[in-house]
Amino acid sequence: LISASASASQRLEPSGHCASMTVPDGQPLQKRTDSSLLERKVDAKMWTWRSLDCKESRDPSEAPASREDHLRIVKEKLCGLQRVRLVPVLFVEERGAVSSVKRQLHAETYEVPTSQLVPWYEGLLILDALSRSASPVPAWFQEVQPILAQEMKNLRLSPVLYVEKKLLDSAVTGPCCLDSNGAAWAHRRRPLRQDNPAAAEPSPAAGWYQVTAVAEYLPPWEALVHKKCGLYQEYYMVRWGPPFDKIDYSNTEHGGEGPGTTWEPDECLPDTLDELRTSAKKAWLAQAQKRELREKEELAVKRSASEKELIKRVSAESGDQDAGAEKTRRTDLNPKRLKLCPDVSHPSVGHVVSSLPKSTDEAMIKKDWPKTLDDYPYNHPPAQPPGCCSICSCMEDWHLGELPDKAKSWISDQSRDALAERAMQAFTDQSGLVRKRGAVSNMFFAEAGAGVKFQRLPEQGGDAQASFWALSKRLKEVAMQVAQAMPLGALKGPRGAQAMQCLGRLNGHVLPVSRDVEYVGRSGPYEPIQFEVGAGSPDWLTLSSSGEVIIGDNFPAIQPQKVPLTVSLTCEQPNGLPQQTFSAIVLPQDSSNGSKALETHTQEVVREVQGLPEPQRGYVEARLAPIFDFSAKQCRAAHLGTWLKAVYEASIMLQTAASANVVPSLGVEGGGGDATA
Repeated sequence: LISASASASQRLEPSGHCASMTVPDGQPLQKRTDSSLLERKVDAKMWTWRSLDCKESRDPSEAPASREDHLRIVKEKLCGLQRVRLVPVLFVEERGAVSSVKRQLHAETYEVPTSQLVPWYEGLLILDALSRSASPVPAWFQEVQPILAQEMKNLRLSPVLYVEKKLLDSAVTGPCCLDSNGAAWAHRRRPLRQDNPAAAEPSPAAGWYQVTAVAEYLPPWEALVHKKCGLYQEYYMVRWGPPFDKIDYSNTEHGGEGPGTTWEPDECLPDTLDELRTSAKKAWLAQAQKRELREKEELAVKRSASEKELIKRVSAESGDQDAGAEKTRRTDLNPKRLKLCPDVSHPSVGHVVSSLPKSTDEAMIKKDWPKTLDDYPYNHPPAQPPGCCSICSCMEDWHLGELPDKAKSWISDQSRDALAERAMQAFTDQSGLVRKRGAVSNMFFAEAGAGVKFQRLPEQGGDAQASFWALSKRLKEVAMQVAQAMPLGALKGPRGAQAMQCLGRLNGHVLPVSRDVEYVGRSGPYEPIQFEVGAGSPDWLTLSSSGEVIIGDNFPAIQPQKVPLTVSLTCEQPNGLPQQTFSAIVLPQDSSNGSKALETHTQEVVREVQGLPEPQRGYVEARLAPIFDFSAKQCRAAHLGTWLKAVYEASIMLQTAASANVVPSLGVEGGGGDATA
């Protein structure tokens, strides 16, 4: 059953799908809202709804309060976008039901209802729907159109992706919508109920009407510009039950195409129909995905035709002309006339890097990244929508696609392979220098032969290399102690990913029990190529393939003090080695970068390093310089990711030095010269 009115002061009798709920007249409602989509950072970009003159807040989801108001709005043409406008703002502060924002283009600060703030991406979807609408665009659209055009250069809007990730489990409703428990919701209600609606009563109470199905769905940005809708709510095409199922409503302002159907805003559907809401959304997603795929294929065909036309035009211009014309044609394809390097497999094809960044700063590198689809090389488009892919040959940094020929058979050359084999054979035939190993285990490698005189590094007060080994393991232990109290704020972003990567490297290989254990290539180190959250970890915390922490929409409002985290590492390692894991503890209530809690651990690391022999201590101290000032003898305020990177590098350096052998420079017994590793 569907209510004909969603008035907050109305008493709804128990009937069909909705339980009894009573709100006494004159008593203010305590409204709830779901604002989890908003980014509550200072100066975060978002949108809000204002009057056309921007002097007051205005709600595009609010239905007329009475028939008289409705007729007046229609007569004065104050429907939908004719009475409201979208304004870009910067977030300043949230104070419960009210938030302070600063108008982006005019630096004007004012207060707006928190429930009327619109996420930035969703606002772009509204503007995109408005630009595609057959109806005339309002005058204020010209002011924000440059924002849409600029954003469209950097991303491809996907309504399908947004509905699937953000709206599938929520309802975009009116300013005051009651659920079956008597709670009032403003604009966003989440989560949706999962139970199936009960059968309707044969004789509904007054104000309730029987429904046989929820046939179609419209997201709010499409409903706002739809001629049969007009409010900023999710709309559903409702198929009515008897006796209204035979009536043709197509000529009414909200009538559907078939008999007995009308478009209804979300606030008119009780929450007991949430299962039907979800089914309608999934059906819309399936159709929209097919439509987006078709548009993508049409765009690819259009681009391919454009490329072929260009090649055809350049070829036609060259034709049978002389060498000068051929040079001109090549100049068209290489306008800067740069020196080309021949392709490995196709020598007639050349490659060149037109320019290198002036520095390795991340901002400078990103400056030359492709900004539009046309900036990508032919046949190497970006992922659409962005994210990991499995079968394409796109150029995204995190691409996980399957290569067609992992062995690179096209690079094989019989003559070169024979020369390489002869060179290796000549080297291993030097029995005084080299001894071939691994014939039984099929892990072929060469080690120094019996004729080589091994030396240890100069000892100062004991076995230096033994101290290297012990200190390497001690630094790993200190790093894992730090991992037992990591602030959540320090794990976000690229430096947070760096922290997880360093912990992964420290745990991604197996250290032999002793430095004297023979190394057969099985002990690493192995670089983790993927990080995954293991069993027992919270469902709101996940890791990207690079190790960056991702916080889900179901992040708890009441945050625990400590959260255990198990991380599984995927490494390119020989068969037979178990998958490596490590355990950590995250502090969700701590938004710092972790620098304050690291001072004690830094002092412990520096104290341990002072026991190294003098010649080698300087190298280790150089690795630890980002976290400790050895001149001033004081700790530096370092980010958790910076700290773990410095300790990891020092630990791996010591591990390498502990297992290195030193031989005379001439390499044979009796040879002179200095000792080299």
